[in-house]
Amino acid sequence: MARRASDIQLLQFVDAHLLMDDMARRLTKMSRFSEIETSNFRRAIFQMLFARAVDGFLTYLSGVVWDVLSGAPEMLSDEAKIDYGVILNASDLEELRSHATELAIRKKRDSIGYGGIKEARRWFSNAKLLPELEDSEWATINEWVATRNIIVHNNGSVNEIYKETVPDSKLALDEERLVSKDELLQMQSLFVKAVRALDEKVGDRFTLGRRTLRDWQQFSSEAV
Repeated sequence: MARRASDIQLLQFVDAHLLMDDMARRLTKMSRFSEIETSNFRRAIFQMLFARAVDGFLTYLSGVVWDVLSGAPEMLSDEAKIDYGVILNASDLEELRSHATELAIRKKRDSIGYGGIKEARRWFSNAKLLPELEDSEWATINEWVATRNIIVHNNGSVNEIYKETVPDSKLALDEERLVSKDELLQMQSLFVKAVRALDEKVGDRFTLGRRTLRDWQQFSSEAV
């Protein structure tokens, strides 16, 4: 049976965290971990794990948006625009409706994936699917997404976009945003909490074949 889009994204998300688990164990066992903690090796590995985990989380959120709107297209905003080319190329009204709906869903999915955690939180809240996390936990996730962006686009150094996104940060412009092993483990715990909560809400409301994290961990280990 074909797997739904967000099932695949959840598998990728879990794979990223299994990698974090494995890497954390390996680093912890190293006798000279304190030296590795301050090395370029540590910096590169930890930043890679950090960015990959954030990407997996955002990709999972986007996959859930795709599934939900595909099953309930009436939830699409009235502000969704139809490309004129879609209208011209449609052979009948049904094809027009199908293409326009798919395009609108795709745009919304992409806006969630690239719009940051605040945009995702707003959409899931309006859809009454927001995972029940503390405001402080959402603030932490927002900072993690901003950190992922400067790791990918600015070599881990704080820029003006980061400062705008995280106005309470005490980091100065051009200061490096370091990533620690403890933070990676905290990230794993919080992301898993959010995924489980969202998976339950979506599964209960839309009957989209809910999968628990344990299911995916078992599937992932069997697939290796």
